[in-house]
Amino acid sequence: MICPRPVIPAGEDLRIFGRLVRRMNENGFGRAARRVWRASGADFVLCLDVISASQCLRLGVPYALRFHVSHSTTPSAVLERLVSGALFATCVDIIEIPGAVVIPHGEDLSRFRYVEHPEALRAVQVATLVDVEMPEIFIRGAAGSRIPGTIVGDGPLQRAVRRLCAETSGRVTWHPPVTRLDLPGLLGGFQIGVATCSRIGRRVFQMKVTEYQASGIYPLVSPWSHLAVDEPGLTRTFTTARELSEVIDETVARWPETLEARRANRDYAIERYDVRRAREIFADILESVFGSRAAGTKGRNGGGCVHQA
Repeated sequence: MICPRPVIPAGEDLRIFGRLVRRMNENGFGRAARRVWRASGADFVLCLDVISASQCLRLGVPYALRFHVSHSTTPSAVLERLVSGALFATCVDIIEIPGAVVIPHGEDLSRFRYVEHPEALRAVQVATLVDVEMPEIFIRGAAGSRIPGTIVGDGPLQRAVRRLCAETSGRVTWHPPVTRLDLPGLLGGFQIGVATCSRIGRRVFQMKVTEYQASGIYPLVSPWSHLAVDEPGLTRTFTTARELSEVIDETVARWPETLEARRANRDYAIERYDVRRAREIFADILESVFGSRAAGTKGRNGGGCVHQA
């Protein structure tokens, strides 16, 4: 089930929040969620935003909350009521939500094959092609470097990205998006991985960085990337296309010297962001809420949980 995740401007918090809730009431979203929940036999609905959680709370549908972004603009009274009304709430480790248990981002990193490449020949950026990911910096930065680049992804800026790539005379190419299962194989052909991002927070997490690390790809990131903030010795940073070109070339020239950092990157990613850690925390939460039956059953009728994306 798909539910919008609105950004509420500061200063209009409560009014806009109320308007969104009323609109969802009028559209019958909450009633539809309740029908699906009942039919599925699930124990609860997993909500990824406060708007859908408000619908579940209003209709008496048991729910849990998962926060991926800060909700500083959500009225505090609303946030407190929704968290307290949930079976449980979790959040990622880059934000703080009172009452929520921290479960870091996680991915099955065993799917990625770690390779120690003898030289750096190609750069890659995996991205959703939107303004916040600043694909133009990668394209222009890679085009001005000594090695070719490939940008992988899809999004509203695809046409602009492909046009920019065409202007590089083949120095940078666009690759259509691949599935998560196919991504490890694609990354095996690259040595330097770039992650650009607007400064949308003091510390911005990007899963692509973790995927680079698990593959033996040396990461180059924005200064506000979680890796640059937490472990600056494992990466190099840049803010402009020109700086990126320079950092790529320096990395290529000193490639053998990055070996220890590449190994440390892999260890860091597996220790902090392998999905096994998240699963263990989540299993403990379920056991605390549902008791021993959490491990032995899949819901009221084998249904588990209904997921609202």
